[in-house]
Amino acid sequence: MKKLRNALKNPAVYRFLTVLVFTCFIILLNWIIIFKVGEQERFFKKFTLTSKKTLTQRFLNGFLPVDVFIREIKRSPGDFLLNILVFLPFGIFLPTLTKKRTLFKFLLTCLLTSVFFEVFQLITMWGVFDAGDLLANTLGFVVGYVFYILIASKMKKYTLAIIYFIILLIAIPISIYAVTTTALNFEFYISLLKQLPQIY
Repeated sequence: MKKLRNALKNPAVYRFLTVLVFTCFIILLNWIIIFKVGEQERFFKKFTLTSKKTLTQRFLNGFLPVDVFIREIKRSPGDFLLNILVFLPFGIFLPTLTKKRTLFKFLLTCLLTSVFFEVFQLITMWGVFDAGDLLANTLGFVVGYVFYILIASKMKKYTLAIIYFIILLIAIPISIYAVTTTALNFEFYISLLKQLPQIY
């Protein structure tokens, strides 16, 4: 126990834990957004339904009028909240991984990452392009960044190392499960990609 305590006080160990937690976060983010947490049946139905629309239709459908967007949030607040939560760690971890803590650069990184996921879903039809998700993801980053500025940045690295260590005890098994289930269904995802030339 004493050796573990001393190891967690090491700045190099703290940085390693930070990178490891962030890596697990990226794996789980891809698992949730791109690979849909292994829900292949629902995934395929959505793919088939989306494939009936043109690329332009799918893109324009992602931009809902403000009143419709607000109504959608009220109808399913859980989805909007989930999109906030999945990007919240970005706002916490990115500032800890670099000394250049410029809000604009962090915000741009988050926005580009979110755009990548949405465009990927638009092109591959592994989901639906949604401008509302861009807003929710960016909001999640801002909330995470505010949390970092107000709380995490004022905590001792030793305390954060302990928190990261505890998170990893949960995150690593889930990440391994995510990678394993995705690998087991690799042929399924390849089969969807093979259908794209016929659709386009």
